[in-house]
Amino acid sequence: MPVGFMDLTGIWKDKNAGGSLGSNFGSIPYNNVATAKLGEFRFSPQNSRLGFRVDGNYKGTQFIGYNEFDFVGTSGATNLSVTNGAFVPRLRLFWVDLRKDKVEFLAGQSWSMLTPNRKGISALPGDLFYSQTTDINYMLGLTWTRQPGVRVLYHPSDQVTIGFSAENPDQYMGGSAGGSSIVLPAALTGLANVQLDNQVTQTVPDVHPDFIAKIALDPTSRVHFEVAGIERTFKLWNTTTGTAFSGQYSTKAGAGGAVNANVEVFKNFRLITNNYWSDGGGRYLFGQAPDVVVRADGSVSPLHSGGTVDGFEATIGKTLLYAYYGGIY
Repeated sequence: MPVGFMDLTGIWKDKNAGGSLGSNFGSIPYNNVATAKLGEFRFSPQNSRLGFRVDGNYKGTQFIGYNEFDFVGTSGATNLSVTNGAFVPRLRLFWVDLRKDKVEFLAGQSWSMLTPNRKGISALPGDLFYSQTTDINYMLGLTWTRQPGVRVLYHPSDQVTIGFSAENPDQYMGGSAGGSSIVLPAALTGLANVQLDNQVTQTVPDVHPDFIAKIALDPTSRVHFEVAGIERTFKLWNTTTGTAFSGQYSTKAGAGGAVNANVEVFKNFRLITNNYWSDGGGRYLFGQAPDVVVRADGSVSPLHSGGTVDGFEATIGKTLLYAYYGGIY
């Protein structure tokens, strides 16, 4: 089955935050700077999608293969808005899912299992909550990422799903999508782009995958409730002299949790609440908060970060969906 659509989005923002199709929430300017005095408008086809979905059954094992591209990839071209809209394809999703009886296994690049679901712990985009907004960076306060990993799910019944995933880690010091970056101690500025990801490198060292667990309850088609948790570990090597951690490792574990609900209180009207709190999990808030800070003695310290998205969705007639959300982090 082919997957995709052709899209042309017209964007107007009352302040110039330096974004493109997606908003840089962390760089929205205050009114006392020049970028707040000018708005921005542009057309973009970048949210167009291409992909495919393959469904089948082999000797009692159901399988799904899913692939999805958009055109928000990084380009080195300098004339995108001058003479040539050469937008670059970007891999969004590419995974395979196998299920036999009560056990399910998924591997590949998918939405993180920490992303709120609408149904079970399904990886299909229609079964996830990332809002109905047209902004491709979705909502401030929403926990999400798309990254490689593996997950195992167990279905004790049609109403309960238990999941465990190991996903791509990243020791993140901030700076993505307009978010703030930490200031390293003067003697340890060399950690950036070497041991901590400052949005430049993709190869910082990591101890182990990010481990995520989730339990989802769907007692009826009108109620979805879930609880999720994440464990991460950060590790630095301090080569400076004259500090307590000179020539030593500093290792700290971080953790977080989420409680989410999606409930149809009456026909075609749903209340939604997604709530996340962490110690070292800022990367999952679309990178708006750093994961850690580094103390003057070279020790690593996870940062507290959390977010919430709350609101409602209402279906009006057969084709119109109205949604209102508020999100903070």
